[in-house]
Amino acid sequence: MPKQQSIDQGFTLIEILVGIIIIGIGAALATPSFLGLVERNRIKDAQVQLKGSLQEAQREAIKRGQNCRVFLPAADTANSKGEITIADNNGDTDDDDGEGCLVTGSRVMDGVLMSYAPTKNTDTNSFQFNFKGETGNNLDSGEMIFVIYTKNGDQINAYDQKCIVVSNPLGLIKTGNYEGYTNVASIAQDNCTPN
Repeated sequence: MPKQQSIDQGFTLIEILVGIIIIGIGAALATPSFLGLVERNRIKDAQVQLKGSLQEAQREAIKRGQNCRVFLPAADTANSKGEITIADNNGDTDDDDGEGCLVTGSRVMDGVLMSYAPTKNTDTNSFQFNFKGETGNNLDSGEMIFVIYTKNGDQINAYDQKCIVVSNPLGLIKTGNYEGYTNVASIAQDNCTPN
């Protein structure tokens, strides 16, 4: 006598619903951690790009034997796409006849904000290295401090703030984690701890 096969195969509706509920709970628990990871990586990437552009401008100033200026966006602003652009020697994003100090092109940092202090060139939001790779008399005080951060709505994210400090007059560049940024007036080198 041949074996009779069961016509019931597969999963029941209850088993499928339980599986979907378990997957949903796991996704709900993992999403905040994943979003935080994405935000931290975005800030770290912006720090690396900014440091790279400063070092590139410094190297080009030494190589060419002339001043190299990097134009920065206004502090605490981003364009409508949430991008910060760091431009070349004449303030545009084009390399006109080799004049640009950023030979690899302008840097675009997505989804972050940046503040910096102090600079004497507040009207043009620029930063300059001389032919020796030094900042010269470019700064009001002993260092230029950049703080990179994000906002949640109108509130500054107090965690995961990164900083870059450029010393005056030597132009030494160091990176670190920043603690306590609330506005441009609050920027201080003591809050930037090396990483």
